[in-house]
Amino acid sequence: MGFYLCDPLSPLGGPVGIDPDLVLRVHLNKDEVIKALIEFLMEKEEIIFAYLHGSFLEGEFYRDIDVAVYVDPEKVKDFLSYELKLAVELELLLKYPVDVRVLNDAPPAFRYRVLHGKLLFTRDEEKWLEFYDLTVREYLDFRHFEREMRRELLHRGS
Repeated sequence: MGFYLCDPLSPLGGPVGIDPDLVLRVHLNKDEVIKALIEFLMEKEEIIFAYLHGSFLEGEFYRDIDVAVYVDPEKVKDFLSYELKLAVELELLLKYPVDVRVLNDAPPAFRYRVLHGKLLFTRDEEKWLEFYDLTVREYLDFRHFEREMRRELLHRGS
């Protein structure tokens, strides 16, 4: 059960004027969470490497824990079902909302942001390096294309 920042005088006993999804929870020891994530995810043989990313790493306040995994596509066929199943398992373990994303089919911009997170573990350094290299190359290509499109749109509007 999390600790919520709220207004005790509110008739609802909760935050006033704040979206409940944005309520801040501040009760988890980050080192313990990282240790628990590594231990749990290492037991999943289908996971080749895993990242922790997002607001949990970036500051004191966060609303969920973001986990990204790269899986063996021979062992996991339905990425969406896997994401949902793993998120439920992690939420039961941590008693906290967890957002899971499979990296195998994620867009380059998302994968690139994940690379700035914390690599929890890798079973296959060569596969991880290939993923890292491909992600950076695709992201830089995408950024170049996006800039060109913006320039063209600006010139059309003038």
